[in-house]
Amino acid sequence: MMTQDNLQVNGNTQQHKHSLSELTILKISALVLLIFVHSDLLFAYPAIMQPIEWFLLSVFFFVGGYLAYASFQKRNKSLKYFFKSKALTLYIPFVAAVVCYLFLDYYMGAKVEPAAVVSQVSMLNIFAGLNSTYNWGTLWFIPFMLLFMVITCLLEKYVRNTKIQLLAISALLAVTTFLWIHGSPLRLDGLFNQYLLVFVFGFYISKFKLYDRLMTYKTALVALPTLAIFSIDLSSLFNYNTVLNALAAQFYFNCRSIMLTMSLVLLTLMVLRKIKLPVNGFAKQIADHSAFIYLSEPFISFIILTYVFGQGEAFFASGLTFYLYQGVRIVVLLGVIPLSFIAWQYRPKMAMPAFAVKMKVFYKNLLVKR
Repeated sequence: MMTQDNLQVNGNTQQHKHSLSELTILKISALVLLIFVHSDLLFAYPAIMQPIEWFLLSVFFFVGGYLAYASFQKRNKSLKYFFKSKALTLYIPFVAAVVCYLFLDYYMGAKVEPAAVVSQVSMLNIFAGLNSTYNWGTLWFIPFMLLFMVITCLLEKYVRNTKIQLLAISALLAVTTFLWIHGSPLRLDGLFNQYLLVFVFGFYISKFKLYDRLMTYKTALVALPTLAIFSIDLSSLFNYNTVLNALAAQFYFNCRSIMLTMSLVLLTLMVLRKIKLPVNGFAKQIADHSAFIYLSEPFISFIILTYVFGQGEAFFASGLTFYLYQGVRIVVLLGVIPLSFIAWQYRPKMAMPAFAVKMKVFYKNLLVKR
């Protein structure tokens, strides 16, 4: 979802080449699930689709954390070059998407509030109040990914002791929890604590080269019973009558989603490791352009929904036509778009204007700067 360094699987930035195929296939699988989650299926079958949503988000944040460390190391822990690359591959496409959806809202006759644009572009929608008021659906993911990179990379740059790094992250989680208890306007969105832990997990697995050690039967012996235990939903035992009860319910929700999905992520990686599915050029195109696919998915879905199937804003999950709509979305997002990029790569070479050549060289140098 996201960026060439964070969600792309690049052989030059990985410690273990055998993990390339596993991470790529895992990410593509999550993109397929994303298409189904971003539909009425999430509301029609919440008991099934909500854990799937947790899983795919955990995949994106786990892989993002895993590759963020490799990308940061590749740039010799230079915050300047690291975040310049993120601005080009993640933030600028995100802002472009915000502007496009602003015009789409205007075209559809919706009321466009300047505060919504400011909230998105400035990424202030990481705060719970703004996220619930001025948030455009799926775009919440990008600010959180960037925030997690800022936190982990700043600590990696300026705090040498890993124990102190983890202590600082724990203190940050405690502060956000405290702000939630007291209902502070400065409290971060509830997803912050949940997925920061997932991102950090991937970041430190990459840092300490623990991937091989996790891909063993011992991990499976822990992950399988954990998956079975947390598959049981006990949320009905909690209520929100008091602040402490609400805190306990939120803690259980976060704990369950993390334990459930990370167990499933590790088990899925083990299975993919055994199968050893090859990653061809087409699959790599999907992985390399996952940011574009993610950001364009709402717009493309809108076009298909409105002009191909003649539906309104909602398309209820019933009947063959609904699932045909899902199939068309998959074909366009994971078929037509990657093929378009392949065709663009093999287009006849034409002379480029001088300024375009300079911009291309600058962009490439920035991404590979060590």
